[in-house]
This record gives sequence, C-alpha cells and structure tokens, in this order.
Amino acid sequence: MGHYYAFELADGQIQLPPPEAFIHLLRRTACPNLECVYLNGCHTLSPLGACIQQELPHLTVIGWESLAADKAASAFSRGFYDALAHAVASDAPVSISSAYQAAAAAFEEAGFTW
Repeated sequence: MGHYYAFELADGQIQLPPPEAFIHLLRRTACPNLECVYLNGCHTLSPLGACIQQELPHLTVIGWESLAADKAASAFSRGFYDALAHAVASDAPVSISSAYQAAAAAFEEAGFTW
C-alpha cells in the first residue's frame, strides 16, 4: 500500500505516514467519540477509505473516488463544516447525514455536478 495522504508540519514540510499509522490514530482507544473521517483529497476512498472502513466499520468515511478540483472540494467542505458548526452552535444533535446533504447542496450550488 502506498502513501495517499499528507500532513503539513509546522515548518511547512510534508510528512507522508503509511496508511496503517493513520488508521491506528483513528481507533476507539485513541478517539472514542469519533464518528466520521472526512478525507478531502483526490482518490481518497480507494484504497485508504476502504481500508479505514474495513478496519474500523463503526466509522462513516467520506472522500473522493475521483479527481476533485480544488474549488469543488472547497465548496463541498464548506457546506459540510458549516452544517456541523450550525448544529453545534444551536446545541442541536450533530448529524453526519445532514452535514453530507448540506455539503452536496453547496457543491451543486457552486456549479459542480457529480
């Protein structure tokens, strides 16, 4: 399995850990309240997203199966996180499904298609 994600360090350098190390960080012992992993990068659902889902089936995994233009990914991300922030600010239950639907709407409103 190759490297499919990167972390930017404080000094601006890029760190490419192996996927297994990333998945290890998501385990219930490390993140007991984690419900969703949002991989906002091209081709993140396969194989990384699939590996996460296989190892940690209790998590919802959101990512891209294809290439994604930066503006498209930003529109989707903005809709997703705006919906989560609104739920938290209004003391409402946080719904991953509702956040995903808001993200899809923001994506389409920005002129992008599936």
